[in-house]
Amino acid sequence: MRAATGAYPGRNHRYWKVAIAGYCMLAAIPILAFAGNREMAAALIIVKRIGKAIRTPARDTILSYATMAVGRGWGFGDALDQVGAVAGPPVILAALVVTGGYMDGFLVLAIPLIGVAVALFLAWSAVPSPRFLEVAEKRGDYTPSILPYATFIFLGMAGFATFPLVSFHLKAQAIVSDAAIPLFYAGAMVVSVFVALLFGRVFDRLGSHILLAIPIISLATDLLAFSADPRIVVAGSFVWGAGIGIFEPVLRASIAESTSLERRGRSTAL
Repeated sequence: MRAATGAYPGRNHRYWKVAIAGYCMLAAIPILAFAGNREMAAALIIVKRIGKAIRTPARDTILSYATMAVGRGWGFGDALDQVGAVAGPPVILAALVVTGGYMDGFLVLAIPLIGVAVALFLAWSAVPSPRFLEVAEKRGDYTPSILPYATFIFLGMAGFATFPLVSFHLKAQAIVSDAAIPLFYAGAMVVSVFVALLFGRVFDRLGSHILLAIPIISLATDLLAFSADPRIVVAGSFVWGAGIGIFEPVLRASIAESTSLERRGRSTAL
């Protein structure tokens, strides 16, 4: 879906409308509290992922314009999203400890969604046309090809384990209790916060060469995170968090640096 949702705002410059439409689909998260069977839960998860496909190209395009003044790496490495990822798991953990179920935890997650709506409204009001934040630079007739980045993304993500897969391993093999799994994720996100800030700044000085660390981190994650020893799995989850802290901000910053203003929306769809 990103191919379409990236091209549309790129042509019409309706970044905010597309981003808001995608963020509205986050409402599927608190609705999970009422999922009575796995089919409904799966459908809601799919809705959430569709929302991500809709909003991500528009959101990253807005950020690419806004981060020009502070540095791409530093701007995309902003740790606020990871801070939110750290704050969320303890909510689920508290719900598990107090109630023994997930329902209350999912319902409480509706509160930050209200904050999302307020933040989007304020940002849209303050910067209704984000593309004017970046001054177009004349790059001549040569535009760097996005194909190498697309190939790297495909190969990098094909070998990069997702945390839901790691958490399924923890659950299926009964390596830790259900209540401990959110703590593993929160710990990984703490690592991601510091790594994103560090490597975002490094990117502004050294460029996209630091992406070469991704294959090494991917291999280390696979070797550690799927162990039967919880201590080794903790190490693997920290390595996974470091990979997220490098991959997400640096890759997006690289794409923003290598594409023209006219092609930015379509490129961020990667």
